[in-house]
Amino acid sequence: MSAHFVSQTVRTATGHWPVILPALGITLQPNGKPQPCPTCGGKDRFRFDNQDGRGTWFCNQCGAGDGLNLVEKALSLSARAAAEQVACRDGRKHQHPATGR
Repeated sequence: MSAHFVSQTVRTATGHWPVILPALGITLQPNGKPQPCPTCGGKDRFRFDNQDGRGTWFCNQCGAGDGLNLVEKALSLSARAAAEQVACRDGRKHQHPATGR
């Protein structure tokens, strides 16, 4: 899977993070309300604000990122592995990088 696959997965997931993240076991509170951080476990330091549908978030300890970055951190995955998990949740089938199947 190439960097193109990761980029395409992020583009495809835009606007769908509020459905994708819970499907991966990442609990979200609506409207950017403080909640426990899915990466560090801090009690109320995490907020999911989903700016521009990109799955954006902020934690007072962990920093900030987009939806794919949250999947990476919360599930301890590489960007490629996180993109594979996201792609499975958005209904796309994977193509093997060498064969295209």
